[in-house]
Amino acid sequence: MIKLLKRKKTKKNDIVFHEDDTDVVKMTKMLAVFEKMNLGEYIQYLGKPWHIIWSNILVGISRGIGLTIGAALVIILIVKLLTLFIGLKFPWLSDASAQLLQVIKTTPGAERFVQVVEQSQENAKKAEALRENMQ
Repeated sequence: MIKLLKRKKTKKNDIVFHEDDTDVVKMTKMLAVFEKMNLGEYIQYLGKPWHIIWSNILVGISRGIGLTIGAALVIILIVKLLTLFIGLKFPWLSDASAQLLQVIKTTPGAERFVQVVEQSQENAKKAEALRENMQ
């Protein structure tokens, strides 16, 4: 019986060690892989703890700024939608939206937010008046 050996398919960058390879050949192949991985630069990076700390601080600051901007945009979108719902003629939805906006208005430090909400409500009233005039 002939026994067929399945050969593993290797990718272009895989290291293939053969049984007849000497230790020098194996080390040379491993060294080539380490050079491709920039392992030396990574080890130097790990040897500088202040560099690691500084890069992590910068990453943390950038994530915090991104989170703040994203949350602000979502809140603005929600408030705009709520002011639009108040202008619509759905009593249960407009009442709930008005109550939620009243809670937001009474939150300490929300003066600028209150100005934006009032301006949005005025714009909604103007739009409603325009719709009534067109009909």
